Amino acid sequence: RKDGIPAKEISLLKFEKKIRDLVFYYFTVKNPELDKESAIYFLNSGYLGVSGSLIPKNIRSKILKSLDFDEISVKDLIQHRVILSDDMEMEEYTKKLMDRILTKDKRAIIELDFKQLATLIRMVCKYYPERVQILYNYCSNVMDRKVYDLTLNLDSLCDIIHSFTLAKQIKTFSDPILTSAIPIINIVGLESLSSGKRLEILWALVRIAQENIND
Repeated sequence: RKDGIPAKEISLLKFEKKIRDLVFYYFTVKNPELDKESAIYFLNSGYLGVSGSLIPKNIRSKILKSLDFDEISVKDLIQHRVILSDDMEMEEYTKKLMDRILTKDKRAIIELDFKQLATLIRMVCKYYPERVQILYNYCSNVMDRKVYDLTLNLDSLCDIIHSFTLAKQIKTFSDPILTSAIPIINIVGLESLSSGKRLEILWALVRIAQENIND
């Protein structure tokens, strides 16, 4: 602050309310049609966020819809998916995103971190199940390259395994994704996970073993 007041003494809630009021005014009074430059500015400002607490959902949706889908990175498209309001929008969005990855932006999956990858998997499993197998094949090819990433989020790795298990894609202990995951779980230890995540990963292993026995 130019007037010398330490930032930590400014009420965050008041600040957020001012941001909300300003954005609401901008998008509903001053500029209801929303030009592309403004949309890009707000997308890059960080105010959208994953929680999107600063901007009403209908306005966040308006921001994203005003942009050219192909101009936004795959990472941003995954991050800002939460601004969509219903399953129909999410289904259309997921299909456009996955089709883009498969046709124009094939290296995008390699560039995603585990958390983003887990999010993409959940989206495809729910909204575009006919593409689960091809996404699974992509993930199998890149897991080994990611497996020793020091920034690895084990919770997200569990999400990946769990999502694919629910989609019945991971079936055997020789599976490349599970084979990549087991050394990490051994190194980091299951005790570092929340109880819910421990149950998820153990249940995935049990289901895989059960299918092996049945086969």
